[in-house]
Amino acid sequence: MDNKLSLKNETCTHEKSYKRYIGLDHSEPYRSFSSLLYEGLLYCLTNNLNMKKYAFATLFLSIPLWVNSGQPTKDLIHTPYETTLTYQRTKEEINKQLQKLYNLSYEKDKKIELLNNLNLDITKHFTQEERDKVTIICKALGIKEEYLYKIMHFECGFNHIKSNPYSHAMGLIQFLPSTAISLGTTVEDLAKMSKLEQLNYVYKYFEPICKRYKLLTYCDVHLAVFNPTSLGKNINTIIGSNLSTIYLQNKILDTNQDGQITIKDIKNYTKT
Repeated sequence: MDNKLSLKNETCTHEKSYKRYIGLDHSEPYRSFSSLLYEGLLYCLTNNLNMKKYAFATLFLSIPLWVNSGQPTKDLIHTPYETTLTYQRTKEEINKQLQKLYNLSYEKDKKIELLNNLNLDITKHFTQEERDKVTIICKALGIKEEYLYKIMHFECGFNHIKSNPYSHAMGLIQFLPSTAISLGTTVEDLAKMSKLEQLNYVYKYFEPICKRYKLLTYCDVHLAVFNPTSLGKNINTIIGSNLSTIYLQNKILDTNQDGQITIKDIKNYTKT
């Protein structure tokens, strides 16, 4: 059976090809599968149908068939019963492939939509290269991207050169001067870095913490930045009292207004 496509010589219309493609018409003997896919796609396009999934299937599934030296698909049987089974299998395979395609195509869009719903506006403050780096960092650390973005927003409002006038902390997660030195840099050098460069030190900061603790919630990530020595301790552990500097600079975290910041306060504040 000749697999060359000639629209003038085809005996069935695009509409019939499309119906045969999705398994609704078995009235004629089958041509090669690649020809059928091609005809179905043309019908979708010329009739302005909202059939994205069939267009995707045609595009991705027909390529190996076209490469197959023009040979017709062997399992296209001419009997109505076997034909129906063949097309049922074909539709199932297409749906499986489409599910994979959809997962790949929309995974990032859904992730960005989720983050933007948190009023963080990721795409405005981070370039694609920076977002890709955040993805790599979070996969390596085993934490959710959402949590890393949220803690960076909490600490600096995504202003990577923001400096705390009291503690002199600097950067995406407000590195203290002593912390910066332990990571092999200084707050002065961090102030000169881009977001992309600072993200390297964000990773260096979290790496030893994530080797010791699993940061499964936003509260865990918040504690890892705010007071890492509190990780793994009792929920009533006091982090700072009203006489301490840490309390005075972070009074907003005292959710029950009892003059103390505890791990429970952090959990209430982060709603985790």
